[in-house]
Amino acid sequence: MRTKKIRRLICLCFIGLFGQLYSQNFDLQFRVDQNDQAVGGIYDITVQIKSSGGDIAPGTSNLVFTYNTAAFETVNDANPPSLQTIHRFSGGNYNTMTLTEPAVGRLSLNIDLSGADNGTIISNSFVDVATIRFVIKNPAESANLTWRTIFPNGIVVFNDNQTTLPPAGNMAGQMSIQQSFDAGWNLIGLPLTVADNNYQTLYPNANLNSLFGYNDGYISASALTPGDGYWINFSNAESSTLDGLGIVQLVINLQAGWNLISSPACDVAVANIDDPGAVIIPGTIFGYAGGYFSATTLTAGKGYWVNANAAGQITLNCAIPTTNPLAKTSPGQMGFQTALDDFPALTITDAADGKQTLYFDATFEDDHARDHYRLPPLAPAGAFDARFSNDTRVSTSEEDVIFIQSGHYPIEILVEKIAPEIGRLYKLTTLKGNVEIQNYPLTQSRIVITDPGITKFALSKSGSPEIPQKFAVKQNYPNPFNPTTEIRYALPEPGKVKIVIYNSLGQKVRTLVSGEQVAGYYTTVWDATNDAGHRVSSGLYIYQVQAGKHRAIKKMVLLR
Repeated sequence: MRTKKIRRLICLCFIGLFGQLYSQNFDLQFRVDQNDQAVGGIYDITVQIKSSGGDIAPGTSNLVFTYNTAAFETVNDANPPSLQTIHRFSGGNYNTMTLTEPAVGRLSLNIDLSGADNGTIISNSFVDVATIRFVIKNPAESANLTWRTIFPNGIVVFNDNQTTLPPAGNMAGQMSIQQSFDAGWNLIGLPLTVADNNYQTLYPNANLNSLFGYNDGYISASALTPGDGYWINFSNAESSTLDGLGIVQLVINLQAGWNLISSPACDVAVANIDDPGAVIIPGTIFGYAGGYFSATTLTAGKGYWVNANAAGQITLNCAIPTTNPLAKTSPGQMGFQTALDDFPALTITDAADGKQTLYFDATFEDDHARDHYRLPPLAPAGAFDARFSNDTRVSTSEEDVIFIQSGHYPIEILVEKIAPEIGRLYKLTTLKGNVEIQNYPLTQSRIVITDPGITKFALSKSGSPEIPQKFAVKQNYPNPFNPTTEIRYALPEPGKVKIVIYNSLGQKVRTLVSGEQVAGYYTTVWDATNDAGHRVSSGLYIYQVQAGKHRAIKKMVLLR
């Protein structure tokens, strides 16, 4: 076994569940064992260390533990508490190992491995240094166990290339977490330490080979790691219960660009994410629920996308209150969402309730502001997704392309927050490949696409609106139809417009349009329901379009 002789004091620097060391010479880890869940059982924290070679950074530090005294207490409630040490060092003595209890619920452990003869040797595999033993008072209580390294100048967070993943870490005790899933694709995470983290064990009803992580691209996975986020697919809506030891703190290393992460065993407000390097790009934390949405809280058991401007480290901590004013966070997430409320919008929905809102006719003073509105990587095939061509939800161009991914048609597009004089300048054109199929002026409030072959739209703005030369009403399309049909008409001048549907007996069934409209081209959709929202039966129907002094009447057939 290769060993390393110590020349100076060792700096033991541990910063949390997935902590890192200040020096590249030594790895430090904690093993947490709940040997007995019953009252009076044992809860051990074992400190372990190994050598990784190289020069030694001098210094000393205290390892500070905090815990919930309602969950457990130190053996015999001694002051200082009991400390079991295991000496597996060769070549001389170590200097001191001191455990104190400066306050109730807080322990301070100082370990100095270097003796006066500079003779202590550390092996290159983990060995036990000390064990702090507790007695469990109430296994139903959360242990709220945390640990950190304190220097004379306060808490120090170190970045290094040596990361220790202890078999167990900050534990919240045994707990259960309820999870619910939509049919199709879901973003998930593992907030507990479990006996078997294979996805087929945790989610037996998930579709086979449907678990994917992310690292500059989707990666097939078979097991879940706490702190990472994953896509998973279910054929039907599902719910499940996870049982295990709750993780109350996660320290997550982010790479520059998009990262797929998850929360510990609690809900963490985005405002309370500890981001000391300010690497998270504000406005770019997203969840998924039939479409990407801007997240304000990371929910336990769910997965989330985070976009980083550089590599860095963030901490998600259940110990931070949801209103903590001292959290070191990036600028707010929701300020950027609020800014979008000023722009015209297209809310795109599919038949499975997948939903995404895109914004256009936008202006930014700073070109870098676009980074705050980028969308995460495209969801897996079959999941609903809608975005502009540059992977953003906001367009500042007079011409742009919208891409749609969905397995559930028809697609409905609601045109929102757009003034008539602006809507007359824009049109939405359906495309098959690069072939234009149909134009929709954005003077209408609702567009329905029934053809699954339409997965792309061109959004364009002209210098001046196109004004029809005469009043016209086209035959509905398709005809016969089921379940929806489009009625297109042209207005040469502004005026009050009313479109009414009658059955073959002349009884009014539905008023589709009633109100003032500016001159332009329009399309409205009838979904074969009456004014009460009830489906109507098959048969012959008549639609009448009245616009000022103009009137047109046409027939259509509904076939159920």
